[in-house]
Amino acid sequence: MKKLARYCVESVYYNAMPSYNENKKSPYSDLVVRFPELERLFLPHIMYPTEVDKTRSRVGYHCIFLFFKTIIQTILQYNHFFSDLDPVDMFWSEKKADGGTLSRKLVVEHGWLPRHSYQVSPYGANGRGAPEKLSADNSYLKIIGGKISLLSILSNLSKIYYSCPDIKSFETENKFIVVPMQLGTDLNLRDSSTCYSVHYGEKNSTEKLVSDLVETIVSYDLPYPVYFTQHPVDKSTYSLDMRPKDKFFYSDKKISTLSLLRDPNCAGVVAVNSNIIHEALCLNIPCCVFGRLYWRENDNSPFETCPRKFFQKNILPPHENTEIIEYIAKILCHQWYLGDLQNPLIVREMISGFGSVVPILLRKKYSCC
Repeated sequence: MKKLARYCVESVYYNAMPSYNENKKSPYSDLVVRFPELERLFLPHIMYPTEVDKTRSRVGYHCIFLFFKTIIQTILQYNHFFSDLDPVDMFWSEKKADGGTLSRKLVVEHGWLPRHSYQVSPYGANGRGAPEKLSADNSYLKIIGGKISLLSILSNLSKIYYSCPDIKSFETENKFIVVPMQLGTDLNLRDSSTCYSVHYGEKNSTEKLVSDLVETIVSYDLPYPVYFTQHPVDKSTYSLDMRPKDKFFYSDKKISTLSLLRDPNCAGVVAVNSNIIHEALCLNIPCCVFGRLYWRENDNSPFETCPRKFFQKNILPPHENTEIIEYIAKILCHQWYLGDLQNPLIVREMISGFGSVVPILLRKKYSCC
């Protein structure tokens, strides 16, 4: 099976190179984009991820596989189209970007809405790769096509990805607040600009983060029950002091965070800087965010940062908040999709632009239909 996986993946690279000899160097070693992590990512476990690492998401691995398979195939097929560009190392995950031999690097990560889109930047993922603010006479909402167009996109996303309820063993009768947990090993936590960033890199960092965050939220004595949800990768069990009406949902249960967001009684989400925030925004659920998401360190947050203030005042739905609407538009403008990687014109701009291009504008410029 592993030999078959290796053959299937290698054929992606070599079938466009009839002169390839297996005793010579790999044909992709001379391409404009180099892939230092190729062996680790592809051969063979990305084809059968559950056989190698049962704690990782099979869907996540599938998205990684499709990204690299598609961009490599495009560059191989149109190699002459990229021959004048400076070479660049491309990594999945910022944590691996110290490797490679080239000074030019591009970091690839999962996107936001939906998560099987992609973000690509030389500076890193999420806030580290966030663009500069647009000029006062421009906006991402204008680029999207206005608020009606944006709401139509969000409506489609909510129908396709987030609308089917799957709460079976748990019924809610009153309003509640969702607080998603994160991993202490997440770079997003390290750069969250919050007091929780001290846990990054510590021994038992996730356990310390969970304990600290739960204690903080409980201390606010919020008006509704709080439903804490464990990160899907975290399999630990905890002894936590919570109010009788609060609950902690472990990842091995069938109640997911998205299940709770779909419930009409969900009154809001409070998080450090989890991507769950973006999915909640899609569903028009108010969010209180402690840390930094997709904006630069010195930029102002479009979100309320204090849970007590958040639930004491009249909460404006995200789709009626102009700052949050602009933030959502920015995310949608800067996501890459699998179809982009099949277009050599767009791939060329991704490489040559080196973080300065806006994907949605490239789609408008180079669309074939």
